[in-house]
Amino acid sequence: NACRLYMAKSSTSTADWPLWGIYAGVDFDEAEQLGEPDVAIQMHNVMAHAMEQDDTEEDEYEIRSLERRSVEIMEQFTWVADSSGAKYELEPDEKINTAIPGTALLAAYGPKMANAAFNHTSSYFRPVLNEKPGQAHAGRGAYSHFYNVAMRTTTMIPAGFEIFMDYGENFKDEDEQEDAKLTSDDYKKVDQLVESMIEFMNNHKEELDEAAKKEIYNFILHDVMSAAAGSKKGKLISNILPDHPDQLAKVKEAGGSLIYASPQVKKEMEWLQTEGFCMDNLVVGGSTIPNAGRGAFARRSLKKGETMAPVPLLHIPDKAMVDMHELDNDGDHAFRKSQNVTHQQLFLNYCLGHPESNMLFFPVGGIVSLINHDSKKQNAKLIWSTHPGHNAHWLEKTPTELSEIEFAHIGLLMELVATRDIKKGEEVFIDYGKEWEQAWNTHVKDWNSKITSGELKSEWPLRALDLNQVFKTKAYKTAKELKEDPYPDHVSTQCFLFIKNDSIHTNKPLQWVTPGKQSIFVTDFLYPCNVTDRKELKDKEEGAYNYTVVTGIQNKRLTIENVPQKAITFLDKPKTSDQFFRGAFRHEIGIPDEIFPKGPWRNSAEKK
Repeated sequence: NACRLYMAKSSTSTADWPLWGIYAGVDFDEAEQLGEPDVAIQMHNVMAHAMEQDDTEEDEYEIRSLERRSVEIMEQFTWVADSSGAKYELEPDEKINTAIPGTALLAAYGPKMANAAFNHTSSYFRPVLNEKPGQAHAGRGAYSHFYNVAMRTTTMIPAGFEIFMDYGENFKDEDEQEDAKLTSDDYKKVDQLVESMIEFMNNHKEELDEAAKKEIYNFILHDVMSAAAGSKKGKLISNILPDHPDQLAKVKEAGGSLIYASPQVKKEMEWLQTEGFCMDNLVVGGSTIPNAGRGAFARRSLKKGETMAPVPLLHIPDKAMVDMHELDNDGDHAFRKSQNVTHQQLFLNYCLGHPESNMLFFPVGGIVSLINHDSKKQNAKLIWSTHPGHNAHWLEKTPTELSEIEFAHIGLLMELVATRDIKKGEEVFIDYGKEWEQAWNTHVKDWNSKITSGELKSEWPLRALDLNQVFKTKAYKTAKELKEDPYPDHVSTQCFLFIKNDSIHTNKPLQWVTPGKQSIFVTDFLYPCNVTDRKELKDKEEGAYNYTVVTGIQNKRLTIENVPQKAITFLDKPKTSDQFFRGAFRHEIGIPDEIFPKGPWRNSAEKK
């Protein structure tokens, strides 16, 4: 029953730039899953849809439209598509922004202290939850097919320690020097050094007087350290460690050199329980609602009035940000051809809003985005938090004011509260509001009418997600077999292949290998491939077959042998997944009128 993850004020937070952080509630081993896998919402060419032909990236912030400002706020909190296995949703020259709530969005930035990263394997090998392959239903395209996006630890994390991630090259400060800070591996080596020095001093305490002990310690601390780690890192390490060897035990007592040097990154459990929120009261599962995809379920029994989850909100000042248009490109940048809205981003379905407001609010708390609607079975509701981390004065700010750079952080906070006692394993529901329910009922009615009239077929094309379940054990077809019985046109086969640079120019078949400690099941190792041959295995633990495949790299055709079943996967071809279906349902989730501010946020009439 121990809470495994907490959300609380980050150790990197400042008065000018307040930030939430995620903390370990228990000890985590290296390579352990960190929290529940969450959903990933893909946004396609979102900046291009907000740009006019005359707009440029060099435009002063003050003259940029509210829509563009909204995109720029959102982009600060999104990942590249590789993080969730969606890199090939669009063509290579187009852009995807991926919103992933939970730890992926709230973990602190710290490339040198990073202790968590994406588990890319889980994104590609996601289970089917509440799906009906080949069946048309009104939920098609209304929820993301990119889920099971999991985080893993990259080192041991003690209870109370903050979670840090490396946000990647795009986020790195231009002035940030690679050798100017210590990495988590450096701190591990320092801890080993501390152990060795303590052992040495204890073994020779009878032989060393005070002066000799200090002389040896200073020699190791300054001369040896500079020679081994370089002058910059050597100086940092010597500044971290205590002045006297007798104080080295304090480094161990603190929990290691990292915590000893930065004590603020580790919090007491009492502080987390009183100042933070438990982040693991919810788990993911297939929803009990037909055709609704995934749902959120109670991990443990909860009492009426108990906070089930924190719901920090990323504010979107102008909901026009989700509108999609026909695009053009003049060679310098992509832009919308006209103001005509052709569709809306799937992101809208995961946002909160109000019928009298042009603002949207994206819930960034873990698993909260998977809570489904049921006005009759509702057992939870959203309320504004009284926590100091909620900036209640923002409710009186205009959308234009909230688009200013000083507000480009997560400053709003709601809480998900149980409206009755909830049992462990019970699905959690909220009421999305009458506007959402009316829109959904109208969509279902129209959908069924189109099925009846034949405008839509009752059968639905099998997607890559469906085929990957079928071919977990079924044999992939060879090129010869595909001539007689081809795969659907909208999918492609891809292989996870590790190919060394010096192997590209060989004319001999290569053997399938893995890149050492690193997982091969990441986008960087994914290549289009075709099966030319296969052999059935006696030992079926790794899959029923091994394959010979061909792929092309740098205009060179390569043959790879002994490719295992699990290293081949289907992907939907660009712009063919359900998300691109123009008839898909789109509507924001309603914030109850009684708690929505009466002030300047109610601006829909103003925009009309």
